[in-house]
Amino acid sequence: MAGPAGISGRRAAALPVTFKKNPFLLFGLPMILFVVAGSIGLTEFSKARFQIDDSKRLVRAAAAAARAVAGVVVC
Repeated sequence: MAGPAGISGRRAAALPVTFKKNPFLLFGLPMILFVVAGSIGLTEFSKARFQIDDSKRLVRAAAAAARAVAGVVVC
């Protein structure tokens, strides 16, 4: 008889025992995975934010240069 997710009966019965003997699998490993995934996610988010800021800065600089060439003074 297959247990959860197709695991055989003997293995399915051994999972709770494994978690009780080694709580790292139940608590430590998921925590480490969340920390690593969060770090990667924040890195990508920060990279995108700085790219957007840089593009806005370039657009403002180009607009200011175009105004300077046209002779428009902005106070």
